[in-house]
Amino acid sequence: MIVVLLGGAVAGVGLLLLVTVLAGPPDGGVATAAEAVVAVELVLLRGRQLAVGVHAG
Repeated sequence: MIVVLLGGAVAGVGLLLLVTVLAGPPDGGVATAAEAVVAVELVLLRGRQLAVGVHAG
């Protein structure tokens, strides 16, 4: 259980970093927002995969 929580924390930090990097300059527009949403989804998916892998292991 502790490992799953740590994995979630790492995924949360990765999510924050991805959103920060993708947000970039304020004139990024709609494309940047869409990229940020995709990045969030990818991080969340990866976090779920790690949690499932740890639980199964």
